[in-house]
Amino acid sequence: MRLSNPKRVFDLDDFLPPDGETKFEMFFSEGVLNLDIFYETDGSEARVSKRRIRFPQAKYFFKTPFPGYSFFSCPDDRELSLLNSLVNYEQSEMLDMERNTSGLTDYKHFRLFLHSSGAAIHVVSQSCEMLGEELVGRS
Repeated sequence: MRLSNPKRVFDLDDFLPPDGETKFEMFFSEGVLNLDIFYETDGSEARVSKRRIRFPQAKYFFKTPFPGYSFFSCPDDRELSLLNSLVNYEQSEMLDMERNTSGLTDYKHFRLFLHSSGAAIHVVSQSCEMLGEELVGRS
């Protein structure tokens, strides 16, 4: 599936440490996809925090290996400034197919790469929101 014109929604470097996330978890319930990203606070394994990205009215979501083969194709994804960002594609063949079959026009195609965990996450939903940092562990 072809994608084009990715636009940054937010930069993951604004909250992840330089060595990235330690893990992530995805939860889907009642049409809402929650993506929890865990990372060490202040470079210490003793303090683990998480940020949640919520995708209300999620219609589709995919997890693929990164780097690795993806059935999504977007030459613009090679731009280094977008590699650590949640992006929204202005053009998506997946959205085009959805519009043709259901007539829905208010959905967006989002993507983020979680480098340390080796995953690419694609989500088709109406919107996304970043929730605040939460301390989840101490030794």
